[in-house]
Order: sequence, then C-alpha cells, then structure tokens
Amino acid sequence: MGKSLEFVKERIASGQCNGMENNKYESMIEQDIRELFTVVTCAKDGTILVDIPYLKGDKPYFNVIIKRNPNADFEYFTMQRCNCDGTFVFFQDLMGECIDKMVHLKACNVNKEIPKDLTGYSIIYTVGDFVLAEEFGDEFATKEKPWMKSRFTAMLPIKFDVVKNGEQ
Repeated sequence: MGKSLEFVKERIASGQCNGMENNKYESMIEQDIRELFTVVTCAKDGTILVDIPYLKGDKPYFNVIIKRNPNADFEYFTMQRCNCDGTFVFFQDLMGECIDKMVHLKACNVNKEIPKDLTGYSIIYTVGDFVLAEEFGDEFATKEKPWMKSRFTAMLPIKFDVVKNGEQ
C-alpha cells in the first residue's frame, strides 16, 4: 500500500477535519481502490480508473479523470460516513459515494484556480486507496434502531489538478 493511511491519520491529527480528531476509531485500514472499480467494471488499467468526457450541447467540453497513485502528494481527502449495523456492504456504498462526488465535481481543492470556461481542460483527481474506519458505541444508535451501533467512514486522499488537454 501507499501513503493513504498515513496521510489521512496526519490530516485528522492536525485538526483540519472539522473535529474528526475527536473520533474514536476502532480500526483504520487501507482498501485498494482498484477492487471497487473491478466490481463496477470501470477500470481501464491500473492507473487511470475513469476518463469521462462531458459535453456542452453536442460538443466536447471537459473531461474528469480519476487516476490512482497511492504515493501521490495528496492535498485533501473526501469522505462519506454512515451509522449502520456493522454490515460491511455499507463500506462499499460509502466508497461509491466518494467516487460519485468526483465524477459530479462535488469535490475540489478550493485553493486551486479553476477556469470559468473548462472547454479543452481535464479535471484530474489523483487518488490513493480508501481508508476505511469504524467506530462503535451506543451514541450511534437511535431510539428506533438501537442495534445500529457502528459508524463507518470511508476516506479517499486526493490530489486535484485542472490542466489544459495535451499538457498532462
């Protein structure tokens, strides 16, 4: 595995993650992102996981590229979280939601300049592997569902770039 777990732990410990440093994770593990793409059959190769062209009308506009480099110099991470009964399929749902955020441009590095007109550009998400964490306790249960004592978190480290096509 690469630097994903180390990056996420350091980022959380730094206090930059809206109080996540107060969470009491029972475990944190890395999950190879390529395994998720094998399941949903999007993988092109071991590096580029997704290359999605967006159109404006019927003309090419920009591309969203998600590529894997577990040793990249990550800038931030995206995450999804849920309370559940501890069934591991919830992790797969959370990982899919993280990917969906990138595909639909709901995750970006706000410190980077993004052109107003993206014609001829690619938005490149260089990702590591997922970091999956579990917390367990009565505080996650509800009155209606007292057995739901697990809280799962899926985190995906990202390096974000916007590049003119041909300059990649």
